[in-house]
Amino acid sequence: MTVVNTSATAASAGSDLNGMAIKDACEQLNTRLAPYREKMPDATWAEIAHAAFFDRVNLQAHGHYQTPEIGYSWITGEGKPFFYFTQGTAVSEVEVDVLTGDHMIVRSDVHMDIGRSINPSIDVGQIEGAFTQGECELVCWIHARLG
Repeated sequence: MTVVNTSATAASAGSDLNGMAIKDACEQLNTRLAPYREKMPDATWAEIAHAAFFDRVNLQAHGHYQTPEIGYSWITGEGKPFFYFTQGTAVSEVEVDVLTGDHMIVRSDVHMDIGRSINPSIDVGQIEGAFTQGECELVCWIHARLG
């Protein structure tokens, strides 16, 4: 489903915004279903949902989340543009033939501090993608300098 006033997912905000919106929606549903859990402690999820449905309880929720403490003034230079930051660096050893422009990336090292990971596989993919983009920029820079 599309939300009309969602924010951009830049700076890894998508996980925060969407994850917390889902949590908000789940909390709404859990609040509505709490009386059924109390009345039917041994019931399955399907039985609880069935009972609530026939009592005309709203079984859908729209969650929304607003990242706290965000706001930055480009005029005054004050505020917090992001909720958190990550730090990283990459170093590549490159051999360049200055006569022909041929080049070879000998090795590259990447180090990232991402804090607590929600999903390491996604983090690795994002880091590899950023590194690859940076390597492409390096190759373009080499070609521009050597003609």
